Amino acid sequence: MKISIVIPIKDAQQYLEETLRSIVSQKGEFELEILIEDGLSKDQSLEIVDRILVHEMKAGNLDYMVHSQQDSNLYEAVVRGLKKATGDIVTWISGTDFYMPNALSTVADVFDQNPGVEWITGIPMSFNDKGQNVYSKLPVYYRNSLIQRGFYNGKSLHFIQQESCFFRKQLIERIDLESITQ
Repeated sequence: MKISIVIPIKDAQQYLEETLRSIVSQKGEFELEILIEDGLSKDQSLEIVDRILVHEMKAGNLDYMVHSQQDSNLYEAVVRGLKKATGDIVTWISGTDFYMPNALSTVADVFDQNPGVEWITGIPMSFNDKGQNVYSKLPVYYRNSLIQRGFYNGKSLHFIQQESCFFRKQLIERIDLESITQ
């Protein structure tokens, strides 16, 4: 099973190393593809990407692609990355987010053992600058009919946290990605 992770960045050097290390340190029975979509960073973000991912690439642990271009917003970068993703499972996180140990092996196992599951979400957590957990909450049970009517937008009902959502590629292919950026 291959997991594709899209990471939209622009001047993200403050937390990017932690984000990337949380990904490349994952162990399990899966392949990994990292798609960096950079909005023409002016800081050291791309140097951090090269330093961390080139080392992992040489070790044969992952495939990655870096693409830089001006964009209007974060979602343009996310859509570009989602279109390029080749994994069986797809997700996106910001350059300020990170995964807990064993997160990706858990994701791979859940999808492998449950072929009818099209997407999953994890537990929302927030950390302070010291890396201490300051908030966590169990996700709610999401009803298909309410998702389709837009109720999980953070206004009507709880929102669906993007950082911990993983989708089968076929689900992404059914979405009109162009409508997201308009």
